[in-house]
Amino acid sequence: MGADDGTPLQKYKRMLSHEETGLRVGGDLEFASWLEVSLPRVLLGCNGLMIATEDQLVEAIAKTLQLVETVCEPMLNGHDPRCTRLDLVGQFLVEPQDMLTAHREGTHPRIRGRKSYYEGESLHFVGKERHLRIYDKVKEMNGKPGHVTRVEWQLRGDAMRHDMNRDFIGLKNLTIEDCYAAYRRLCLELVPTSLPVDSTLYDILAAAGREGTKLRNLALFDFWARGKHPKTVRRVRREVAKRRESTFSIDWYKLLPAEFGEFHCVDYHEPNPF
Repeated sequence: MGADDGTPLQKYKRMLSHEETGLRVGGDLEFASWLEVSLPRVLLGCNGLMIATEDQLVEAIAKTLQLVETVCEPMLNGHDPRCTRLDLVGQFLVEPQDMLTAHREGTHPRIRGRKSYYEGESLHFVGKERHLRIYDKVKEMNGKPGHVTRVEWQLRGDAMRHDMNRDFIGLKNLTIEDCYAAYRRLCLELVPTSLPVDSTLYDILAAAGREGTKLRNLALFDFWARGKHPKTVRRVRREVAKRRESTFSIDWYKLLPAEFGEFHCVDYHEPNPF
């Protein structure tokens, strides 16, 4: 199509957003060609809440498509919108600092890119088409440290199709079982470091003694003992000697059971169990 003088008409791009849900739709003056959406926010009003059933997922997708139609004419023609990025998310009643520390020194076999750590707040494994993010969800929502850890996978392109085990991933054919299975497979490949159960002064000094930790060429215990009363030093030395190493590990097999129906969906405002 062209103007009367034969010059082609210019296509104008536009981007519309739905403030309440955060839905964004892009395209030209006639059709929508892409959309970006948080399904939990569309259905539940907040992305800190979890879609917990297949019925909720179907309802969230249907509501999303209805919202798209209220702002523009979707360019769907009866087809299922193709996913170009898929975020798979789980939230766990695990202290965020423990989760971050356990994975800080680790790697993931499917991500060969850089790793970033923000002190006490988040950990990122950044690959070409996979991005793993571990962070304190309560702090993101309320600004204060909390007790719910969010583990979030962002998948794109060939990696998304590989991890979901299908050639075409459409918005309408997503199922909660398939999403959970892909998420579980990815998380089970993480290898967390064991952490000490306790972290009192005695435990720290005992661990330092076992590992030969030194400060300024002094054993850590000797460094600590400088200037202390001899009775205090003897008492602490006796307590340190009694200590036996006790550790725990983040167990992904327990956090993510084989069947989705056995998985406990945790919302960001879950009561603190610790």
